Amino acid sequence: MRVLNSQDIAAVSGGNMTTIGSYLGYNIGSIADSLSSIVGVSTNYGSYASQIGTGIGLIFKLNITDAQANICSGVNGVVNTFFAAVNDFFTW
Repeated sequence: MRVLNSQDIAAVSGGNMTTIGSYLGYNIGSIADSLSSIVGVSTNYGSYASQIGTGIGLIFKLNITDAQANICSGVNGVVNTFFAAVNDFFTW
């Protein structure tokens, strides 16, 4: 049996955290999508929240660069979707 070096540890740390984070984010976002559909506005929060969850999972895998990219992309999507939804709601 060999001793694990820092690259080996980084490769296996976090395990399925990206999958779990993506799943949780998608489900939370889907709840927001369902609530917004009640008022007649179509949104895509599930997809963006999934990206945020994936980014959080990547932090556990010590992949900070990709984590930052996923989290920033997800947050930008959530904010843009929110403003578009508000605009759709108040536009006749």
